[in-house]
Amino acid sequence: MHDTVQTKPKPLEKGEHQAPISNSRRQKRSRRGAGLKRTVILHSLELNTGKLKDISQLISAYANQKDAFLVTYAHIKFLDALLSNRLRDSLVASGFKSPFGLKARAWKLALNDALQAIDVYWQAIIYVCKKYIFRKFSDEAERHYAFWTLKDYKRIQSLMSGQIPDGEPLKSKLDLSARQKIAKYLHRRLRKEVGSRPRVCLRRSICLDARMYRVFDEKGTQYISITKLFERGRVVIPLKGRHTISGNIRIVLNRITQTIEVHTTSDVLRKSLRTNSPDIGVDLGVSELFTDSEGIKWCSEYWDELKSYAEKVNATGKQRNKLHALEKSLRRRNPNKARRIRKFNLGKDKMMAKKSQFHSRIKTDVNTAINRFLDVRMPHRIAIEDLRGYSPEPGKGWFSRLLSFWTLGIINQRFTFKSQAGGSSLESVNAAYSSQTCPACGYLDPLNRKRDRFQCLNCGTVLDADTAASRNLKARLDDPDIQLWTSTKRVREILVQRFEKRRLEGLVVETQADTAGLTVSGKTPGTIMTEVRREWSTGERNFGVWV
Repeated sequence: MHDTVQTKPKPLEKGEHQAPISNSRRQKRSRRGAGLKRTVILHSLELNTGKLKDISQLISAYANQKDAFLVTYAHIKFLDALLSNRLRDSLVASGFKSPFGLKARAWKLALNDALQAIDVYWQAIIYVCKKYIFRKFSDEAERHYAFWTLKDYKRIQSLMSGQIPDGEPLKSKLDLSARQKIAKYLHRRLRKEVGSRPRVCLRRSICLDARMYRVFDEKGTQYISITKLFERGRVVIPLKGRHTISGNIRIVLNRITQTIEVHTTSDVLRKSLRTNSPDIGVDLGVSELFTDSEGIKWCSEYWDELKSYAEKVNATGKQRNKLHALEKSLRRRNPNKARRIRKFNLGKDKMMAKKSQFHSRIKTDVNTAINRFLDVRMPHRIAIEDLRGYSPEPGKGWFSRLLSFWTLGIINQRFTFKSQAGGSSLESVNAAYSSQTCPACGYLDPLNRKRDRFQCLNCGTVLDADTAASRNLKARLDDPDIQLWTSTKRVREILVQRFEKRRLEGLVVETQADTAGLTVSGKTPGTIMTEVRREWSTGERNFGVWV
């Protein structure tokens, strides 16, 4: 788990994720995903005051040094050095010593952490820019040049400096004016997406290499001894359970329970990719965890978990608001009582503990559902909607509050890991209008869906709305026209054109509009066609993307 709070990407969750990488492994980003790793978390017994002080000092110094590196090297002039050892070598050559008392091994790891955080920050920005590139440019040569520019940090650095990136393979495809036009657009887009630089906020973890700790057993208990910051000797901490600890590890301090977590990695035996298995579409939901294209709903109790926790948080928030108002009114009249209210009634320890318990239950449910899904379905490819960057629409009352607890990060992270380990390929697809389009005839209308019920106004197909969406997602795995970053407007045009073409070819069976109670201006009451409708019904005035 990382301390750095990113402005663009979400922080990594506990569980299976990549271990802290070394400088040599950072040189080529493609090597990072070569081996699948599992993070094993070991908990310690409660620390006494002296050990807690020593660990807190070490972590505080590490966080301060990492934050200093983030402030220094987040500048654009160091961008081309993120994936190499140049910055570390230059500091070593200049005789750098940590102003916070860290030893050489510790500040090198802090530098590695900081550079990795900056790398993740820029990769998130590049991901957002790629969406706009796909929608802005229709010519393949222009797209290729734009993607080629964003592929290398050195080209991005020259781009942000006002220069035009150039390459021999591309000179014959685009002239100077075309490259200049693309470079100016990318420069504007990058400047717009660049926000606040990553900084260290939580200050609760430190990365250690194999020479900064030692693991041993004594009387049936596993211990880890960690080097101190200033004094000689080590802090010896007893652990719960037993597991092999080796290589680079991360120590996470929990100040509430006065314990530490030891995050170590182990290799995962990956199953061979299933090539003869069917493809499955998956639609994520709130009433259930997800629904597959076969119509099976997985983890139906997910709704109850979300609703129960959201109601408790809402009730607790109302009570805390009243206590805040009371404490504020007593600051002058009765400062002692106000101090007691702040100390005993407005603390966050219990609230954070309940939040941690909720996330643990959700992770258990998610893991169980995905494991069962992979064991039963054994899919070759899994089509899942791309909801990165999704945030619930505010102003919807209890439903918005419920969606704010929708653990999309946990679901996506577990799906990614489990599918890779289980021999399936997880592919994100464009989810635009997936729950408004009929998977049987291709007819698109927002009135096809009413809550959880899908009934096609053209052919009369009746399905569960999530099942219809998952089948459309599955069909888009090999769709050459509707790709991941195709705009919603273009997706709608493609769907309408396809339906009209099939209708003219006689491949679509149409039902009478009388059964649906709808007519179209300028058309006979016999058919309903989305593309020629000029006077939208009430349901179409808020034509949006339902996913």
